[in-house]
Amino acid sequence: MKRILILLLFTALLAGCVTAYTIVKPERQTVGDVISVRPGMKWNKLGYSSYQGHLEVWTLDGPQLNTLVFFTGVPDGEPLFTRRARHPEQQEKPPVFRANMNPLEVQELLEATVARYFQTTLAESRSLRSETIADGKGFRFETRLVGRDEVERVGIFVGTIRNKKLYGAWFQGARLHYFERYRAEIDQMIKSARLVGDAASGNVGKRTDERPADQRGSPMKQQAPVGDAVPQTTSVVQRTETGPAERSSTAATQQAPGDSAFPLGRGQMGKGSYLEH
Repeated sequence: MKRILILLLFTALLAGCVTAYTIVKPERQTVGDVISVRPGMKWNKLGYSSYQGHLEVWTLDGPQLNTLVFFTGVPDGEPLFTRRARHPEQQEKPPVFRANMNPLEVQELLEATVARYFQTTLAESRSLRSETIADGKGFRFETRLVGRDEVERVGIFVGTIRNKKLYGAWFQGARLHYFERYRAEIDQMIKSARLVGDAASGNVGKRTDERPADQRGSPMKQQAPVGDAVPQTTSVVQRTETGPAERSSTAATQQAPGDSAFPLGRGQMGKGSYLEH
C-alpha cells in the first residue's frame, strides 16, 4: 500500500512537471491577447517561470538553453521584467520603462535589467537600428551576456512603442548551438508579427499594404529615410561580483557588413531620438 501511494505521488509530480509547458503549434498564435506571430516550428510555452512582468515566455530546448520573451505591453513606470521572489519588497528597486524613451535608452534599460536578473559579469549590446515591427516603426539590436555560470549567451531584441507601451520580443540562447541554429526562425517570426486587440488601436505609421506581414517582402530590405539613420552602437554594462554597482558606457563604433564581433570600445555619444512615440 505504501509503495502504491509513493508511486501515485511520483506520477502526480511528473504530471505537474509536464503541465508546466504547453506545446505551441507552428501556426499563427496570439500572445498575451496583443501580439500575433506565426512560428515555423513547435515551441514550448512556460506556464511558470522566474521572469515576472507583462510578458510571456517560450522555449525550444529548455529555459536554461534558450528563451523567447514576449513583452506584451510594458506600461510607463514599470520594469521590463524582474525575478520572481518570495519577498519582492526586499529586492533592490529595478530600473523602469518610460514611454518617452528613445530606442537607445530602451537598449540601455534592457542591459541594466539583464545585469540584475542574471547577476552578470558582462552584459552588452550592439547594432541598434530601425526596423519595421508589426506594421510600424520599431527598432532592433543584438545582445550578449555572461552570467555567473560562465555560459556565453547571445540574443536579438526587437521592440516598438505604441500608445505609451513597449511591445516586443527578446530571444536569447547559449551561443554554442542553441542560438544560431534558430536565427532564421526568429527572423521569420519577427516578419510575421503584428499587434492585435487593444494594442492594435492607434498604430503609428500603419502601411497601406493590408496583406499579412509574413506574405510581404522582408522589412529589413527597406531603407530608412536619411533623417532616421541610426548609429551603430555598442553599449556595455559590467557588474562586479562584490556589489551591485554598475558601469555603463555607450560607444559609437562602425561595423563592417557581416561583422559578428562584440567590440568593447569606450566613448560617450548623445542620445538622439529617431522614433516617434
